[in-house]
Parts: sequence; C-alpha cells; structure tokens
Amino acid sequence: VSSSRVSKSSSESKEVNWKKRLRNDLVRYSLALLSLAAPAAVDFALQPYPSLGPIINIVYIIAICAAAWWGGALVGIVTSFAAIPVSTFVATRGKLFIPPHLNPVAVIVLISIAVLVSRVARFSKRVEEVLRSRNEELEDRVRERTRDLSMSTASLEAEISQHQETELQLRQSEQRYRLLFEDSPLAMVVFDVDSFEFLAANATAERLYGYTREELLDMKLSDTWPPKEAAAMMDALDAVQKDPAYAASMTIQHKGGKMLNVEVRVATVDIG
Repeated sequence: VSSSRVSKSSSESKEVNWKKRLRNDLVRYSLALLSLAAPAAVDFALQPYPSLGPIINIVYIIAICAAAWWGGALVGIVTSFAAIPVSTFVATRGKLFIPPHLNPVAVIVLISIAVLVSRVARFSKRVEEVLRSRNEELEDRVRERTRDLSMSTASLEAEISQHQETELQLRQSEQRYRLLFEDSPLAMVVFDVDSFEFLAANATAERLYGYTREELLDMKLSDTWPPKEAAAMMDALDAVQKDPAYAASMTIQHKGGKMLNVEVRVATVDIG
C-alpha cells in the first residue's frame, strides 16, 4: 500500500510539472506571436509610403529579436516564420498569407538573427547569474568582516574598560601610598641597598634629617652617618640584607651637625 501511494504521488507530481511546463510554453509562444502585432500595425500604417519599407523590416526584426531574447531560440525561429505570413497578409490587404516568391536567404537571415540573439540572451543571463552569485558572496564576506569587526570592537572596548579599571586601581594605589608613606607621622625613606642613594623620602624624614626632599634625593644614606659610626652602619646594612625585617637603634647626623639616636626598622623590597 505504501509503495502504491508513493508511485501515485510521483506520477501526480510529474503530471503537474508537465502541465505547468506546457502552460508556460503556450504563454511564451502566444506572447511571441502577439509581439508581431506592433510591427504589423506599423506595416499597415506605412503601406502608402513604399520608401519606408526598410523601417518596416527593422520593426519586424526588432519583434523577432525580442521574442528570441525572452523566449529562446525556438520561440525566435517560430516568430521568424510567423512574420512572413503576417507581413504578406498586411502587404496584400488580406489577400495572401504566403508570398508568391519566398526569399530563402531572408528566412535564413531571420532565423540566424533569432538564434544569435537567443545565445546572447542566454550568455547575458549566465553572466548575470555569475555576477549575482559573486555579489552574494561579496555580501557574505562583508557581513563576515563586519561581524569580525564587531567582535574586534567589542574586544577593544573590553580592553579599554580593563585599562581604565587598571588606571583607577593605580590611582587608588597611589592614594593609599600617599596616605601610608607621604602622610605618615613616622620618618620613612627608600634607598638603594647597593649604592645607598635615597630614592624617596616623606615630609617627616625631611624634618628628621633637616634636609629638603630635593637635597635628600641628591644624597646617599651614608651621608647621614656620623663618621665614627660608619663601620657599625655597614654591619647593620649587611644584617638588613640577611634579615627581611631588621630593627635596631642607630645614630644619625642632622644637617645642623646634631647627633640623633633613632629606632630604625628596615625591610627589603624588590621594585624591579
């Protein structure tokens, strides 16, 4: 039963397609024959003017070309043959359909024109299809590139947002550094353990040493040692490198020459 239903459905589908194709062919041939109405009307109107015969021929050729262009070679050939009785009927005022002296060369020329125009039309349609296909491919590529660009833009926006967030965190870190270092009530300095050069100093350290910050940054830690304490201070620095949290009492020299005993806590920090 199932096989019978499939065969019946296939047969009905073929019959529908055949009827549709037949109907389309009838429409094409009918329109092609109707296209001869315009040149026939021109032919009838220009009959009193024999000198305009070439114009009449051109109008018939245009109708044949139009039929071949839209309907194909076979439609163009049928229109070419139909143009002969139509033009004869108009020229003889309805007395004849077939000309008494048929020119085979003219018929061959009309058929050749119809075939040539149909081929040009077919080639033009193929070129149009290729161009349409290429255009669709180009549009697909443009959409793909646009999508990639949108993704890149989104990625760039994310990077910018992350960069802004990093800058904000850096500013917040700088503010915390200012609170912990710059505004600390304890004297704090940063120095290089190899060259002993001051790298940073807060306001409390300026007051403790008696030097301005600019003066301290041009000095070395050893410049603040009393001459008699130099050896002991070197030993203390060696101990600092071994103990990451060194604490001891030291003697430093104020800018004015005064000796100060201070409690010192030193920690090593790798700042790259």
